[in-house]
Amino acid sequence: MPRRITPEDLLAIQLPGEPQLSPDGKRLAYVVARIDKEKNETRHQIFVMDASPGARPAPFTSGQKSDRNPRWSPDGSRLAFLSNRSGKNQIWVMNALGGEAWQLTRFKDGVNGPPVWSPDSKAIAFTASVKAGGPELEDEKDEEQDLYTKHTKGVKRISRIFYKLD
Repeated sequence: MPRRITPEDLLAIQLPGEPQLSPDGKRLAYVVARIDKEKNETRHQIFVMDASPGARPAPFTSGQKSDRNPRWSPDGSRLAFLSNRSGKNQIWVMNALGGEAWQLTRFKDGVNGPPVWSPDSKAIAFTASVKAGGPELEDEKDEEQDLYTKHTKGVKRISRIFYKLD
């Protein structure tokens, strides 16, 4: 007799997605989505594996929050991704070989889209909703944020749908 699918079976499904091949083509980063039944939410985790036959995936990120949209730096040394570790989606960066991630953005309302690396791996472009006066940062005030504030002065604010015509 065929086995029937139960709601618990559906909650146990893990969905892979968002594959990103490293610049040298040797590694693959991707996201696995799981349902957290107790919190009634979907949690995302980044995995990395060698792009060779028989390679086994390894978790790249962990924790109780969601990590998504992994993007390799063009030099292959780092992986940038969106995470809600600090409450809102922010961009985090991690060494491609693993280790501790560091928070790159600190926008009060979070970041909207995936990070995009510059060709020289020295800058990251992203989108975020900001008010007319410029970006609002999280309430924390520390030396790291002062450095961050220094680098947000060149923010370009787009207020018209036809901004490319300017």
